Order: sequence, then structure tokens, then C-alpha cells
Amino acid sequence: MAKNKTIIFFNGFFLPHLGGVETYTSALIEELKKDYNIIVVTSNVPKSKSYEEKAGVKIFRLPVKNFLKERFPIPKKNAEYKDLMKRIKAEKVDYVIINTRYYYTTFEGLKFAKLKNIRPIIIDHSSDYILKPYERFCLPKILKYNPKFYAVSKRTASWLETLGIKTQGIFYNAVKVKDFKKPKNSEIRLAFAGRLIEEKGIRLVLKSFRKLKNKFDLELIVIGDGPLYNSLKEEYKDVYFTGFISKDEVLKELEKTDIFLYPTLYPEGFPTVVLEAASKKCAVLATDRGGITELIDDSSGIILKENAEDLTEKLEKLLKEPEKIRKYGEKIFQKVSENFTLEKTAEKVRKELEND
Repeated sequence: MAKNKTIIFFNGFFLPHLGGVETYTSALIEELKKDYNIIVVTSNVPKSKSYEEKAGVKIFRLPVKNFLKERFPIPKKNAEYKDLMKRIKAEKVDYVIINTRYYYTTFEGLKFAKLKNIRPIIIDHSSDYILKPYERFCLPKILKYNPKFYAVSKRTASWLETLGIKTQGIFYNAVKVKDFKKPKNSEIRLAFAGRLIEEKGIRLVLKSFRKLKNKFDLELIVIGDGPLYNSLKEEYKDVYFTGFISKDEVLKELEKTDIFLYPTLYPEGFPTVVLEAASKKCAVLATDRGGITELIDDSSGIILKENAEDLTEKLEKLLKEPEKIRKYGEKIFQKVSENFTLEKTAEKVRKELEND
């Protein structure tokens, strides 16, 4: 396919800011840019160049103010913002893809699509409200633009139905998968990865580790940064906290991990990090949030209740049957390889775009 068509993505955040939606978008772009020209419009967080072309992708970063601990950017509609939007509007574009419903970039994307007479696509990544009053306020305004909605999991599609939104299909969250030989550790290595906020369940992981570390030969690595980083690192001296590391470094750490713990309480769509842990043959213990149960069943992992006691009980039981750790890892790797690869998701996006 000749690169004669262009897709523009509108994202609240994009790399170098690291999160599940950012990882999903950047990975999808890596596949789609083989066939399309790609433009990204996002927030300038963390502070980077307001415009650059990187690996063949045009990236416009709009100036913003941060709100809710850098989780909700608010546009600074100053001269720089207006100049960037003018340049963006001058771009020739064939398709508009918007990630998530509730950032200011959603509305910039919807207005841009209307200007270009393109029906926009919104890919939703949630399974409950993040900011309920605000989202309820925004939804009727979004629907006036008649976007086509897609979800990253069946759970997300079901959630959208409760809002009166019928999805056109599922663009599954997905990862690159390549087989490898899992290394053996002298001790059992546990890991958590994600933004260090209460809702991601990091305290549940730490409490369970404290209760079990003297019963078994264990180590725990906590991958990621966030508001709780400094206080948790100070409190738990027996845990290795990496802070912010690159995506490649995250994957290397997961490759060396035996058991991945993700007792999230967040309204996830389909957490990327769980798919990444699966692609690295980790046994996974996670709560039933977002699309997690579309990957994990009784043969491929362990579903948790949302409390530290259940995590401790189920983790201890697994540690007493170490042969199951590798079996879970192999089975979940098989499931992610068969159903949740980037190649499959990108192919589905291509078909939807070309059939539009």
C-alpha cells in the first residue's frame, strides 16, 4: 500500500509521557506507519519540543496546565497553542482517531474532523467513570459530532453500552509477542508495574509481600513512578523501586520476573502492563478490572478480590506449588500470542479504515 493517506491521532498524553494509552498508541503507530502517514496531536507533558518529526511521525505538542496531579491536562490557549492549531488544521488528513472520551484533545479532534468533513473514530480505554460529573457533562457534546466508537476490550464495550453508546467493534489492546526461554531465578521474583497511585493497588502488593517474605525466598521489584514513589520507597527499604524507566527496560525486568501482581482498583480498559507481563511468561495475579478476564481464566492465571487478604492468601497458595508458576506463565503466553498481538489489532484498524 502506498503511503498516500494520513491518519491523525489526538491523545491527551503521548510519549515521552508513559502510560497504557500512550503505549497502546505508540505501538499501534509502529504498525500503521508502514502503510500510512502519521500525525500525533497531544499535550506537552513532560516538557518537550512543541513540534518534531520522530521516526517518520509528525508530533504536535500543545501547551497545557496540569490538574489532578498531572493526570488531567488543561489547555493553555495562548499564542503558541493557537499557532500550533493553525498548523495542524493546515495538514491534509484522511482519518481522525481519538483516544479516550474525556481529554480536551477529544474536542480538538472532533472539531478538526468536522472541519475536514471526516467522521472521527474514538477508541475508549475505560470501564467506569474517571471523573463522573465532567464525563456526564461532556458526553452529549461529544455525541453531537457523530463519532464511531471502538473499545479496547469487551468490558469497555459493555461499559459504553450503559452510557447509550453502541460500539462499532473492538480494537484490542495488544503487544508485540516473540517466544523466548524464560530464565530461572535463584529466588522467586515478584513484580508490580504501573503508576504509583492508590488506585493501582500498589499498597496491597506491598502489604502482601511483607507478610510472606519471611516464609519464602522472595524479592519484589516495583516498576514505575508517581505521587507515592518517595514515601513508599522510604517506608519499604526491602523492596527495589526502579522509578521511571523506559518501556524496553520494563520489558527486560518482566522477562526476569516469575509472578506479576496487579491488584488494580482503577477503571481500566485493558491494562497494557498485564499483556506485557503475559508476553514475558509471568504468572499473573490480577483483579477483575477492564479486559483482564478476557485474558485470564482458571488455566492462565489467578483473579483476585480487591483486598490485601485475598492477594496474600492466593499468592501464598501459589508459592507453595511452584510448578504452577511456570504453567501459568506458559499458558498466558499462549493466550496473548493467539489473541492479543499488535499485528492483529493493526490489521483490524486497517480494515475498518479502508472499509469506511
